[in-house]
Amino acid sequence: DKFKLKLQNYGKQDYKSLEEKEYKPNDFNAIYFGLATHYAFESENFDAVLNKYGEFCDVEKVFELYQQAKTMLPEGKIYKEYPFIFNDKVGIIDFMMENDKEIVIIDYKTHTPNDEKDYIKQLNRYKVAMSDIKNKPSKGFLFYLDKMRLREV
Repeated sequence: DKFKLKLQNYGKQDYKSLEEKEYKPNDFNAIYFGLATHYAFESENFDAVLNKYGEFCDVEKVFELYQQAKTMLPEGKIYKEYPFIFNDKVGIIDFMMENDKEIVIIDYKTHTPNDEKDYIKQLNRYKVAMSDIKNKPSKGFLFYLDKMRLREV
């Protein structure tokens, strides 16, 4: 009895306990539209956005939304794609405006979701971080480009 081997049932699954999940293909147009929108706000250059995303989404629509959105944005020193580390967590703020009195953070989204809780949680984390880092009060907005709606959080 030098060698004992307990046989296992490897490879067998209890199929009754597995949940069936619905397969949902990725909406590549929406993904690229979102990427192009972020790039438009960052670069402010139609040709650059067209060169990078023109084959994947409607770049003219992206820039039309960008031009409309620009008229709604606040005045002050502008930061785009602003990276930060706070409480050992990394974040990147889409758009931030800073003046003598306050910081305004805008996180733009291409589509309005049914449930905003994750977006709100993310934006609140950004507000707390910037208030602490910059020692100023901060406001946060979700900017839904599909409805051209700026929503304060």
